[in-house]
Formats: sequence, C-alpha cells, structure tokens
Amino acid sequence: MLPEFFIHLLTDEDDLVVDPFAGSNTTGMVAQRLGRKWIAIDNSKDYLEASKFRFERITTTDDAIESSTITNSDRQTQSK
Repeated sequence: MLPEFFIHLLTDEDDLVVDPFAGSNTTGMVAQRLGRKWIAIDNSKDYLEASKFRFERITTTDDAIESSTITNSDRQTQSK
C-alpha cells in the first residue's frame, strides 16, 4: 500500500500526518495503525463520514493517539 510506504519512510511514531485531499481516508487509517497522529481534510463531508468504517477494527500500539477529521466547511465555521 503506497501510503504505508511513505508514512514509514518519512515519519516517526507520534508524528503528525496531514492529508489535505482525504477522500476515503486510507492515509488516516494507515497513519493511525502505524502510531501516527493524523488530520484528514476534504471538501466532501460525505466522503469523510463514509470513511469511518476504516477505523472500526484498527489496533494501535498507543491508545493515546488523537485523530481528527476536518472538512472545509468545518474550518470556515471555526474561523468565524
């Protein structure tokens, strides 16, 4: 899996992985499984909602991982 290769190559455990075009959030799933923190951003809240299935069975080495998903509409709301 390509995201796994690059996350291993370019990050260490507890690093933050940012995916500005998350789509179905494969990168977030891989990052969490590898013990990285992650932020997923996408224009479509529907895509991010649909990606939740990826996180139902993930086991991580660190239970303290904080993960976030932010959509463009959420960022606009937060900046007001």
